Amino acid sequence: MALLSRSFAFCIICQLLLTDAIAATSHDSPERIAFNSTYDRYLRAEREHRWTDALPAVEQSLALGLQTFREDGINIANLRVKLATVLNRTGKTGGGARARSLLGAARPVLEAAYGTDSLEVVDLLIETAVAEHDPTRLIRTVSLLRMAVKNARQGGAEMLAEVNFTAGTALLKLRSSSAAEPFLARSQAQYHEIFGDADLRTAVASQRLGIVRLRKRNPGGALPLLSTALKAFARHPHARAQEVQTLTALVAAIERTGRHDQATPHCVRVAEMLAVDGNAAPWPIVSTPPATPRVPVTDGGAEVVVGFNLDERGMIFNPIIISSTDGRLNAAALRAVRKDRYTPKLAAGTPVKAEGLTRRLQFH
Repeated sequence: MALLSRSFAFCIICQLLLTDAIAATSHDSPERIAFNSTYDRYLRAEREHRWTDALPAVEQSLALGLQTFREDGINIANLRVKLATVLNRTGKTGGGARARSLLGAARPVLEAAYGTDSLEVVDLLIETAVAEHDPTRLIRTVSLLRMAVKNARQGGAEMLAEVNFTAGTALLKLRSSSAAEPFLARSQAQYHEIFGDADLRTAVASQRLGIVRLRKRNPGGALPLLSTALKAFARHPHARAQEVQTLTALVAAIERTGRHDQATPHCVRVAEMLAVDGNAAPWPIVSTPPATPRVPVTDGGAEVVVGFNLDERGMIFNPIIISSTDGRLNAAALRAVRKDRYTPKLAAGTPVKAEGLTRRLQFH
């Protein structure tokens, strides 16, 4: 599922090419030739998501464009949006502030050219929200995303679903599950109504919403969404990575309800998908953080190493303390490890017991 900037890239590029002929002073000028060559280099990098290569190319394209096109024209506005988008993808230090400045300069030009409810302006609002990069500016981010959703209503149901999904995803990057949830919930419902549960767009939205609800300690709300997503991903051979991710989230949700045996088939399935020639080492699906210690921890923290074995279901038995820098934390470490869940070890395609595993737990 791509961000809106990818979905609208074709529209922006077409507009850029259509207006070039009018804005350029001479098709054969050295500046124009240099611009075309540099912009083509940017497009190749952008298509392949090579953002570190795309950044210098689009920066140079903007510099050359300022020599070729009107600074207050649509071409420069589109180039500014392109540069801001790449800055958002690279996560470069200071890139958020620069992206916001570029998008702020482009916004009145795009609104005048396309209208406030156009695809281009919706995309710009999304990118402006993404450019915030700072959880302390969450209110501003949510406001921009709500504006984008409002404007997207003119584009039809599918566009509205995509904008809601992109908004929710942007908020997840700011680690705000609570703010992301309503956007993702609307997106999931809209995709479900338009395309049905078997569609990959609905599956991805269901998966993401399910993971959000799991993070918010609502496994009951997560389970049906993750189950729906899993069925859709299982039908698509190229969606194996999403299937594994959904399986692991589903196991975590089931474990939180205490129905450990119901998680076992999913643990085995993950092991089978990760196996090479039928063999696979155990892999942690649920790794429980230790409780905050009630006793003061020495400067520099403390570490407890727990050893354990796994049965054929990937469940832990016989956990023991191997080493500890603070014996007062041993009980908390053991309690955390007992709640963990692993994929079982596979030998020639068969789940078997595994012995001698360890986990290091850090206390601060």
